[in-house]
Amino acid sequence: MFLHTLELKGFRSFSNPRSFVFDTRYSLIAGHNAAGKTNILEAVYTALYGIGFRTRSFEELLSFGAHELSLHATFSDGTKDTIAVVHVIQRGEIMQKSYSIQGNRHTIGTYRNRLPGAVLFEPEDLRLVTETPDLRRSYLDTVLSLHSQEYLYALNTYNKALYRRNKTLEQMAREGKYSRDLLDPWNDILEQQAKIIQPARARLIDRYNEQIKGVPTYRLTYQQNSFTKARASERFELDCRVRKTTSGPQRDDFTIDMVVTGKIDEECKSVAVYGARSQQRLAVLWLKAHELSFITDQTGIKPLFLLDDVFSELDTDNSKRVVDLSSEYQTIITTAHRESVPKLPKGSVVIDMD
Repeated sequence: MFLHTLELKGFRSFSNPRSFVFDTRYSLIAGHNAAGKTNILEAVYTALYGIGFRTRSFEELLSFGAHELSLHATFSDGTKDTIAVVHVIQRGEIMQKSYSIQGNRHTIGTYRNRLPGAVLFEPEDLRLVTETPDLRRSYLDTVLSLHSQEYLYALNTYNKALYRRNKTLEQMAREGKYSRDLLDPWNDILEQQAKIIQPARARLIDRYNEQIKGVPTYRLTYQQNSFTKARASERFELDCRVRKTTSGPQRDDFTIDMVVTGKIDEECKSVAVYGARSQQRLAVLWLKAHELSFITDQTGIKPLFLLDDVFSELDTDNSKRVVDLSSEYQTIITTAHRESVPKLPKGSVVIDMD
């Protein structure tokens, strides 16, 4: 299944109706900065997932002064068309959202499961390698929650209980009265949901550690910080002292290591510490390759590959690797510098935004 056309209105910079036609393989969106290239990519992403990738707020997706947003996406599998519609109306502070396929309304979860997914690759993804654990946790959560309602529910439930537990710790500190009993209801919820969240993260990381042919080898190491009622009891004094929960999935991380093959055995080295910038970019490409493969396995449909101005940040060898990887997927590319994009196959669509 591939995206054939997208009609949008009231989305970001596109206050007036616009329509775009995409190639089954490569489509290039070219134009100067602030021309709306990334807005088209985000519209594609929103048509697939019902949310944007730069914000989770539909209020921010609405065009300035607009109170209604619509996305009409036509997909084709070669024999029939599938029309998917995301429609949002703002009524005061309430955002009324609807998701429909072939005219039938669906929950957002069912809507997502009936469409191909998408993998976004942008220069900012380098931060997954070089910056703080919260970015890496967010990456795992995004990949898993977009394709598992069970995971999304567990994550939301965990975060709400974590918020209440931390508020209880703050209240006890203010009052100078400490009671384990006040934390027990939240401990029960956190332990239950952590049993869903952390095994799912572990399975995803194990899946990524399976080698993909043609993609240089990296390895992820999951640094799990478990939450159990027994562990919470052991850390009660520490949690009271710092006024927050010091164990649990919210403190998980993973490392990305380069696998260096020696004469005798393999050695893993941290790409964040020892990797050159080109190796760090390649590590991100490795993540995206596995994400594409994971979504294909989960949905049975190959996802779209969305490349947001990445070629200007890559050298020739890495640019070729991206093109080789993208050859198996419908790919939409944005660029402000056409000369940075490798030559695309004949018949590729070019959308000129200048």
